[in-house]
Amino acid sequence: MAGNLGFETFVVADATATVDKSDLSGHLWTAEEVHALSLANMAGEYATVLSTDEALTAVSATA
Repeated sequence: MAGNLGFETFVVADATATVDKSDLSGHLWTAEEVHALSLANMAGEYATVLSTDEALTAVSATA
């Protein structure tokens, strides 16, 4: 929602987690699949997806 409201939004991919999830047809997706697809859905449209190292580098560059 932050991206939709005009905020510059970042998601630190290796600092987030999920669990296995079943879709509406009952297919069970692994946590790794859910995580990868969720990040892909957000990337570029709703948020900038980056690693912890990339986030720390960006923060230290502005300090």
